[in-house]
Amino acid sequence: MPNGAFAFPPGKIAAEGWMIGKRKAVRIPSELWTAIRENLEALGASSVEEYVEAVLREDLREKGLLPAYTPEEEREVERRLRDLGYLD
Repeated sequence: MPNGAFAFPPGKIAAEGWMIGKRKAVRIPSELWTAIRENLEALGASSVEEYVEAVLREDLREKGLLPAYTPEEEREVERRLRDLGYLD
């Protein structure tokens, strides 16, 4: 993580379907929550939870601890490649 920086274009987080599955609570310091909440638009997220999930997911994927694509994303890529004639 370069300087702990993550960039997410507005709307990209939810649009990619990253808000799927069961949830567990995670506690973060109030000052982190406030900084995120006050800067949601600049961070490209609609909620603190959405931003934190996206940051964690990106970090885990970069470290090879989480698959690059969800099963839904893989199916969509396969469908698009099939529609373009690259797959039978």
